[in-house]
Amino acid sequence: MLWLWPEGKIPHQSLFRHHFDLLFEVLVVSKQQVQEFFDARRQALTNPETFQNARRVLITSDKTEVLAHFETRLQVRDEEERASTIEGLALLYGPEAADTIVRWINDSSWIVRCVVCGCLHDHGDVRAAAASWID
Repeated sequence: MLWLWPEGKIPHQSLFRHHFDLLFEVLVVSKQQVQEFFDARRQALTNPETFQNARRVLITSDKTEVLAHFETRLQVRDEEERASTIEGLALLYGPEAADTIVRWINDSSWIVRCVVCGCLHDHGDVRAAAASWID
C-alpha cells in the first residue's frame, strides 16, 4: 500500500533525506565529536561557550553510542587518557556516570584511581572510600 500525501502527491525524496539526516544527526555521535568535547574541555574556563556546545552535542546524542566511544578511550594503555576520559564522563553525565566510573576504582594506575575517587566524591558517591591508594 502506498501512502499518499495531500493531493495524492508523494514528497520529493530530498525532503525525506533531510528529515532522516536531522534524526540521524541527533542520534549518532562520531569519534570526532567525542574528541571535540575533550579538546573543548581543556578550554572550558577560557572559552566556555565552545565547551558547552561540544557538551550539548554529546548530551543530545544517543547515550549508548557516546558511552561506547568513552569505553574505547578507557581501554587504552595511557593512564592519563583513561583519567581524562573518566573526568569527561563525570562532566558530561554527572552522578549518572557513577556506575561506569566506579568500574575503574581498582585500575592499575594510581592517577586513574585518584580521578575516579575525586569524581565519585564530587557527586557524593561513597564508593570512593573503597579505593586502594597504595601501588
